[in-house]
Amino acid sequence: MAKYKVIYDRQNCIGAVQYVAVMPEFWTLDKDGKANLKGSKKNGGTWELDLDETLLQKMKDAAASCPVNVIHVEETKKNF
Repeated sequence: MAKYKVIYDRQNCIGAVQYVAVMPEFWTLDKDGKANLKGSKKNGGTWELDLDETLLQKMKDAAASCPVNVIHVEETKKNF
């Protein structure tokens, strides 16, 4: 099973929050108007979350709904 990483650039988030509606189990809206990625860890200027393929398409849909492209999903590991 492949593994994925969600990379979220919170600093450049404009708070459009469509991804909160698409995937509320992972995204919440904070008091400052920006989204938080539940369970993520700060890594430099981004927040990152490991993800398996069971939630991949839904997270890709959430990322695609962001109008400023601050959410990215990358493959990190493939098991053969």
